[in-house]
Amino acid sequence: MHTSSFRSELEKCLRLIRFEDSHKNGNSRKKTFLTPLKEAQNRLIRLFKILDQEEELLKRKDPKKTVLIEYQRQLLCSMMDSLVWTLSIFDRNRFFRIFKNRKYGDVRYQNIQSALDVVKKFSKDQNVLAIPLDLCSWTAITDMLIVKYKPDKPVSYSFVELKEGKINEAISEALEKGENQAEEEIARLGPKGLQQLHRVMRQIKMAAANVNLMHGNPGIYTHPLNNDVDLNIVKVKSHNTYEEDVKKLILKTKAKGSSSVLIETCVKLIGIQQKNPDTRGVFINLLDQYCLSNDSKSPNKANKLNDWRAGIYSIFATQFATSPLNDQDLFDILFGRILLGVAFLPDAFISLCQKNGLDAYWVNSGEVPNSRKSGVVNFDGRLICFRFPNTKWIFSLAHGTYHSIIFGWLRPVSAIAQIKDIAASVSNQPYMTK
Repeated sequence: MHTSSFRSELEKCLRLIRFEDSHKNGNSRKKTFLTPLKEAQNRLIRLFKILDQEEELLKRKDPKKTVLIEYQRQLLCSMMDSLVWTLSIFDRNRFFRIFKNRKYGDVRYQNIQSALDVVKKFSKDQNVLAIPLDLCSWTAITDMLIVKYKPDKPVSYSFVELKEGKINEAISEALEKGENQAEEEIARLGPKGLQQLHRVMRQIKMAAANVNLMHGNPGIYTHPLNNDVDLNIVKVKSHNTYEEDVKKLILKTKAKGSSSVLIETCVKLIGIQQKNPDTRGVFINLLDQYCLSNDSKSPNKANKLNDWRAGIYSIFATQFATSPLNDQDLFDILFGRILLGVAFLPDAFISLCQKNGLDAYWVNSGEVPNSRKSGVVNFDGRLICFRFPNTKWIFSLAHGTYHSIIFGWLRPVSAIAQIKDIAASVSNQPYMTK
């Protein structure tokens, strides 16, 4: 899809998600809460289908040009993320609990047609919006999020796991009679039927555990995906961003052609204006950059300049729906007219920690057990660790905090306050399920 046409469609979707077009007909936002979001989703689904069709044609003619389509598809996924973010009432904790981890694979290779059929069915009710979560950037706890809204009543959420086929229909009917009865009935369908029954039973338990965590109080829980991993739910008090600094940087970049700013000594931002951006080749390394920044085994180059757009693959990036940038500036960055580079300076961050009462220090990666390296940022073979008095807990700089700083524009001082809050909360919390 031509970049200018795609950008125009994306801008329309963003305005709908931000409710910027919801007053055109004189209706109040309250009455039209789901209406613009439904329209935005319908437009996004249509764009997904257009990109799939165009990609099939390009594969036969010029496979190299599919790089741009892959980037455009990721932008659509990010826009779906913003839709969920808006429906989460901008609740960061609720939003993060809907998704489990980064999605591997491609929406083209996932069976989402059943989900789209459900969307069409629910769309007939003006007070209901069904979202196919497979179209988002990350693996969700279930296939569908059903949102129900009525004026003067709280928004309600339901999570749905979709199954299709005769065997799954038989399993669904059998499970209504209980697991033991289901075992007897499905055994008549043969080994494959039993395997599928056990798979469905595991998924039901997993979905229930994940949904329960949606309402979990602060504490330490057994991770629903891995009994050997602890899941810490804490209430974050401090979340201040350097969004205003980004806005000023963009203004200076447009006026002078380039600009830079240092955020609290440890985050370097650089803006460069491009009059004729490369709309294809510029996107090819974004996913590679993100994967490197998210890989505990592959060291990040300390002080390395990252393309901010790599953050569209991270759940901790600034959501489009709440970005402080206006549509023009945001899409100038996303489509390469302004290159926004961001570098994290780890030594300066350690010094900032020390100044703010957080004992931070370097540890060689080889000195840390593998069980403690998961989800931790590796800088040139070293990890940033934190010591706390009166506790045996050991903390390291994790990807969530790192991505929040470089992609989500979280102020480093605010990140430090969060780490201290988390340590204080976790050290005083009993295990909830162990």
